[in-house]
Amino acid sequence: MSGVDPAFEKLFSSETKVDLVVLFHRNPGIADTVEGVARRIGRNGPEIEHDLDDFVSMGILRKRDSTNGKAILQLDRSKDKEMQNVLDHYFESLGDL
Repeated sequence: MSGVDPAFEKLFSSETKVDLVVLFHRNPGIADTVEGVARRIGRNGPEIEHDLDDFVSMGILRKRDSTNGKAILQLDRSKDKEMQNVLDHYFESLGDL
């Protein structure tokens, strides 16, 4: 994907990440554990942990500890809005081709 914004590349670099983007956009208020998020997209917790960590490092998801010691993940709506702007810009640039 040459010439593509690095954030865009990281956002859609795996099928799991695409599933995660869809999940959190369709359900922006969900707050769940890794295992719960994995179950929602039909996967195992360990197989999606790296992708979730990428989203946390990008700021798209927030991670907080719950009272039982398991991390809870939730969409950061302000950072998500920034990512939506990146996507809008990318798709607008495709129209110029």
